[in-house]
Amino acid sequence: MVTPDGCIGIAVTGGLTLPGFQWLLENLPAGTWELVTHPGHNDVELDGIKTRLRDSREKELAILTSDAAKESLLRAKIELISYRDLAAG
Repeated sequence: MVTPDGCIGIAVTGGLTLPGFQWLLENLPAGTWELVTHPGHNDVELDGIKTRLRDSREKELAILTSDAAKESLLRAKIELISYRDLAAG
């Protein structure tokens, strides 16, 4: 079974901020890591699910798709891959 070296972001679930995201990237050890987030939209479908992660979904989506996040990834020389890439690697 192929897996990443570990997961980051669990401790900030529901409270991710851009500075927190940037800190995670700047302190990421070498290797392949999974970033745990729950980006999305707080919509009618989500109303049917029991979760405390409502408002944070839109905040995380905004952070992860921001120009600042893209610049941080480039600065840290982090390559985004999918699990398909991981399995093929």
